[in-house]
Amino acid sequence: MYFLYGEYDLIAGQNYENSADDELAYVPTGQASPAGEEVSHKKKQLKATYPILSAALPI
Repeated sequence: MYFLYGEYDLIAGQNYENSADDELAYVPTGQASPAGEEVSHKKKQLKATYPILSAALPI
């Protein structure tokens, strides 16, 4: 029996619905805009903000 690759993500949902006797809630994705602070890409700012990381990596 061969499945299409697109059907693999549906198997977990089908298993849940069969075992719980309840329909899996639909959650739309890709509609939320990014949240949080924008990260600076300047080397000086990165070294000041993340000193341990900059010591371990060549920033």
